Amino acid sequence: MSFPSTLEVNGNHLVDTKSIANAFNEYFTSVGPMLANSIQPGNRSFKDFLPPSPSNSFYLKPVTPMEVEDIISSLNPSKATGPYSIPVKILKLLKPVLSYHYLIYLTILFYLVRFQINLKLVKSFPCGQLPANYSFICFS
Repeated sequence: MSFPSTLEVNGNHLVDTKSIANAFNEYFTSVGPMLANSIQPGNRSFKDFLPPSPSNSFYLKPVTPMEVEDIISSLNPSKATGPYSIPVKILKLLKPVLSYHYLIYLTILFYLVRFQINLKLVKSFPCGQLPANYSFICFS
């Protein structure tokens, strides 16, 4: 790769590499502001260009590591864990490490579900008898 040995800027001939580099830097850092100044301000909001929002949508706040740790802390170690499950005592011991990795898993799961919902019709129904402070919905 070769660099120019001279550069003409406003009638001046620049010959040393530092001056040439500074001239290029000055030019490329001023392109954005010059273009922005040449564009007339609009009288419309960016929202005018967005498609209408779906009427049947909802927003889920991202899960935090603290929420995951609180849920792990609330698990009862005397309850059965089910087949292939990790004992609650182990979960509680590994809570600081597991909360971060489980958070990544939940984030990926939410994004996958968000994109796959567009591919098939989703039916929602209650997941059976749950305590009053739970509100899970199953999807099929």
